[in-house]
Amino acid sequence: MTYTPTAQEFKELENQNGQLKTLLGEKDLEIAIIGVLIIDEDLVPEPPKGIKVIKVPITRLAVEKLGKELFTNIVALGILVKVTGAVSFETIQKAVAKRVPPATIEKNMEALRIGYESV
Repeated sequence: MTYTPTAQEFKELENQNGQLKTLLGEKDLEIAIIGVLIIDEDLVPEPPKGIKVIKVPITRLAVEKLGKELFTNIVALGILVKVTGAVSFETIQKAVAKRVPPATIEKNMEALRIGYESV
């Protein structure tokens, strides 16, 4: 069953969207209302239809550019930061640097950058 808003409800939604757009900006409004699905295009051959999908070869990037699947999650984190704008790139760099083993900081920073620049 599909719900169709009344003309009054639609007008109220448009007004709320205008207010949100002013607060969030166009990109963040779209993510807040519609959502976005980020997938590893090599692992999800048929993404769902009807939603915004961003396809990135996340695991492949980690292996080809960093030599290990281990960095896949940090590549994905870089993508997430770029797509959502939830935190600045500098903020996520500092947070990751505090959480990873000291010997891996450089590779993790590279993984973040690779993910961030891939979208």
